[in-house]
Amino acid sequence: MTLNVQYLREHGPQPASELPSGVTIGDRKAGVCRWTLRGSHGQTAMGGSATMIYHLEEHDKRLIIKRFLDLNPQLVDAKDKAGFHRSVRSHGESWLDAARAVSDDYFERPERLQQGGWVDQGEQTCPMCGEIFEGQLPTHLENECSSP
Repeated sequence: MTLNVQYLREHGPQPASELPSGVTIGDRKAGVCRWTLRGSHGQTAMGGSATMIYHLEEHDKRLIIKRFLDLNPQLVDAKDKAGFHRSVRSHGESWLDAARAVSDDYFERPERLQQGGWVDQGEQTCPMCGEIFEGQLPTHLENECSSP
């Protein structure tokens, strides 16, 4: 067992700065993974740079996401809950479920502009693809819907 694996087992998900040594190929073979929101050109999917989190495959995804959000408050300020969920979606359904489970602790319930003023849309189910989303149906259909 490597020092980093032992440290992560004892302390849970951590940024690289907290690990006893740099992450090596041996660490990765032993199950050390990293998590961040994907983006391009050094930016996260939520905008801005972010502190990556290293974790073990056995760690609870909710704990990993909480640690990530705790270490990256500037990203929480840059997005609403629905935007965060869209950003996490590329990691897969199990990560999205974990994000939904913890996001209320970090994001206020968003208000959406609709004809007639600001109204709270909340979560809805898409009649086309069956996916649960937040916001307005036309926006979901145009930008996110997986239905052909």
